[in-house]
Amino acid sequence: MSKGNKLVLGLALGAVAGAALGILFAPKSGKETRADLKKQCDKLGKKLGEFGQHMENAAEGAKAGFAKELPKEQQQ
Repeated sequence: MSKGNKLVLGLALGAVAGAALGILFAPKSGKETRADLKKQCDKLGKKLGEFGQHMENAAEGAKAGFAKELPKEQQQ
């Protein structure tokens, strides 16, 4: 895993932890807290989906780069 990917993962985990603690300790009713938690989970799901797509694109790019380097008879 590259430094950039580790940074993104670390930031995402830190954001999740911070959001969870902020929601749990906020002086709101249970209904409001659950609504806030749902919003945060939806945002996290979207960001994780984007990160997954980024990783998939990076893997495809690496695969294409390796394919260029291999002799034709080894690619089959």
